[in-house]
Amino acid sequence: MTAAQGQERDHEPARPTAEGRRPRPQTPGTHATAPCPARPAPPTFPPGPLCGAWWPRTDDLIEDLIASVDLSTLKLTARGIAHMEVQPSIGLAAVVVQPGPEVLDFQGRLIDGLKPYVGSGGTADASVRTDAEPDINAATLAYIETCVPDHSGGNYLAHVTVGLATLADLASIEAEPFEALTFSGRGISVYHLGNNGTAARPLKSWAARRDA
Repeated sequence: MTAAQGQERDHEPARPTAEGRRPRPQTPGTHATAPCPARPAPPTFPPGPLCGAWWPRTDDLIEDLIASVDLSTLKLTARGIAHMEVQPSIGLAAVVVQPGPEVLDFQGRLIDGLKPYVGSGGTADASVRTDAEPDINAATLAYIETCVPDHSGGNYLAHVTVGLATLADLASIEAEPFEALTFSGRGISVYHLGNNGTAARPLKSWAARRDA
């Protein structure tokens, strides 16, 4: 997916390519830093990943938003290690990260911009499944369905997933001292989610602006 550039013929529908995909609509004079152009009404589509179905022609909206942000101002602080139980005696561990206010502001603007393109009722077919993990557990489906209302803004629990371990081992690891670390990212990426909400398949990355 890349930002649309060039010009589309007035009122002429896009023709499918040889591969059977429709090309993205072109808007006169748009580029990555221009205001978002007017968009067509969201179509009907099957459920997809990440809190519902995301219509793929939103990348120029995201690029405009990313271009307006100095990524070095989006500060996060790693605070410790925690886990969630995913199977009897097994937990999924993560480094818990406290987001700064600029991160939450960016998140809110992104959620608002994508609202018209979000659906609900996603099934396991909307996630990445592999031979090693052919099923998507119920906890993952429930989490994806409610992640925006229940896990954004003041409820946002930023984290970096590090892997699975026994609950006994995790209790020992989490009891150890943890030195806080403040950092900011060097880019922003979108992933297709797999089981336990893991970033299973990269879809697109942006090298965001850094003024500092």
